[in-house]
Amino acid sequence: MMGGEQFDYGQIEPEVRDRLEELAGVILEGEKRLTCSALVIGAALVEAKQHFAHGIFARWCRVVLKIEPRTAQLRMNAAHLFQRHGDDVCLLPLTAAQYLGAASVDEVTVLEVLARVRRGERVTVKWVEQTIRRDKGGSAKMETDEAQSAQIAAMITATLDLRGCRLLHAFLEERPSARQFMADLADRAATKIRTSRGARVTPAMLSLPAP
Repeated sequence: MMGGEQFDYGQIEPEVRDRLEELAGVILEGEKRLTCSALVIGAALVEAKQHFAHGIFARWCRVVLKIEPRTAQLRMNAAHLFQRHGDDVCLLPLTAAQYLGAASVDEVTVLEVLARVRRGERVTVKWVEQTIRRDKGGSAKMETDEAQSAQIAAMITATLDLRGCRLLHAFLEERPSARQFMADLADRAATKIRTSRGARVTPAMLSLPAP
């Protein structure tokens, strides 16, 4: 088993050991089905989001689906990953698939993780998180965040006229909406990245109910 520690069944009574291994198989198979179900949900969310004006989708998720927009985004992350890589994604733990599907994750990282599951090596969520952090630069990246933040802020304000800068300043300084603004900004950037990726790959298809 790669990407996780081994469990020593030697400490378990022999007559119980086989049953525990059997139960572990049942649970792992259930986890796999959970991932596949979440992929279908994510694909449905991706399609539904296209029909809403910006900002309305989050309210629809809360009111109609009773799920938080963050949860919806995680499901959509996994669905985007499936569109690019197909059935191998079903072999991942759901949380790992959601993390890997984020637009900020490098494709090289995704391929490394999926190569392991294709070889039959079970990976853990913790290992996937560590791999993502490693490939993003770990502590070295954290040291450059402040400089990058200033650079990105300069890029954004350079595209705005004086009125736009005043609106942005007022919105971030005087209203309790800065966190939502950052989430919306990240969402817009992720959408643009995925649109660019989509032009280069042939998406896999999920079975969704016909409209």
